[in-house]
Amino acid sequence: MKSSRTALCGIMLALSITFAASCSSGTKDSSMLMNEAKFSEDGKPVVTIGTVGFTDEMFLSKNKAAMPKDIVAEIVNYYDGVDKDLPVNEQERIIRQKIDTDFISGNAPDIMIAYSEEIYRLNRLGILADLYQLMEQYDGIKKEDFTDCALEGLTIDGKMPAILENYYIRTAAAKTEFVGKEYENWTAADAMKFYGTTAEDQEFCEFSDEGSLADYMLKLEGLNCIDMKNNSCNFSGAFTELLDFCKQNLIQVRSFEFTENFDELMQKERLCFGLNDAFLVYEIPINSFSSGLASSTFGYLNKADLTFVGYPSENGCGAYIKPANQCGLMAICSQSSNKEAAWELLNKMIKHRVRPEKSAHSDVMGIPVFKSEWDYYYDLPADHNSSINSEIYTYDGSRDIATHITQEYKDMLRDYILSVPVNPYTPRSLEYIIEEECDPVILDDRSAEEAASIMQNRIETYLSEKD
Repeated sequence: MKSSRTALCGIMLALSITFAASCSSGTKDSSMLMNEAKFSEDGKPVVTIGTVGFTDEMFLSKNKAAMPKDIVAEIVNYYDGVDKDLPVNEQERIIRQKIDTDFISGNAPDIMIAYSEEIYRLNRLGILADLYQLMEQYDGIKKEDFTDCALEGLTIDGKMPAILENYYIRTAAAKTEFVGKEYENWTAADAMKFYGTTAEDQEFCEFSDEGSLADYMLKLEGLNCIDMKNNSCNFSGAFTELLDFCKQNLIQVRSFEFTENFDELMQKERLCFGLNDAFLVYEIPINSFSSGLASSTFGYLNKADLTFVGYPSENGCGAYIKPANQCGLMAICSQSSNKEAAWELLNKMIKHRVRPEKSAHSDVMGIPVFKSEWDYYYDLPADHNSSINSEIYTYDGSRDIATHITQEYKDMLRDYILSVPVNPYTPRSLEYIIEEECDPVILDDRSAEEAASIMQNRIETYLSEKD
């Protein structure tokens, strides 16, 4: 639980409220003016890219090799000119005003690069182009290029309002010897059943503070109480019971003394990350299909099979994703008068993926959304240090032993990754609201029922402001 997220939550809520009010006439896309097509002095189309904080230098350094020679990119950074000494809410009010003014006055950017919160907001207002239509009209990316999970997750009501380059997965796992495969993507009832039944020297999962159990148990269950399509939520019943369970089962945090002995430090690192029998369940970030993933599963578990229990969830998926690119999602505004050039530039940006050198030990590549990239990394030769097929190490209790991941284990990891829905549109503000209201329950400052009622009211208000 991170109370410091309160300010961010307030910022995002305010952004949404203001723009929704600006469009309260009821006519969404049709009420907006088209922007004016721009051209450079030598006749090249100028594509404007709207961001909040993503500078020209950042964009050009990342996309220099991908820039089409016949298109000029112009960054519209809505954070420019804002006094950094002003209170955060005042800074965001000014940014809001600049964005709203551009969209309402016909000066909307051609491309919008933003996090899920903003893309969700703009899509609900109906002012993002359907990328499927552009795929049919112009050359470039096609539907069949995407993995099934990416295609399904990026689609809303039959349309693709935005696209992302790659993503990270956040999930949790347990050794199959302790938790059978039948518990993959387990429910809250399953998790509660296993809690307290671990061996004497085994914790349920890695705990860093009193709220750690709630962090794990409630991470997805709270979001599952929200019906985004129907703008409704229900935090009574099962969620309240689970929150009360976390309150009644406060944990003792395990601590480790510092040591300068390297071998001892490595062993304690494994304990801290929950990668052996010290923990039943450990949270695992899947940042790429690479040597890092092979090491953190097959290697650290000494070849033991694992079960992806995930975070407790009632909808059959215990994992969630985060866009890997620092700028988040990319969309084309329906007000753009230069959609063909915007689409060409977006294609170049999204398909331009810098592959690591042979010597690079990279684990920050992200999970690709395109089949061709999957094929590349799946078959990457073992002489590439970042390859999932490269040499990794297991640990026999006293020393590291060189080995390679087995084909069966590799395919198990691939199949799991491709089973996780790629849904990048869920506003993080909803998660922050849930965390903020659960914290006082864990600290015994309010009851689970009171927290559920407050969450119900706050999120109903949030959802109503999106219409």
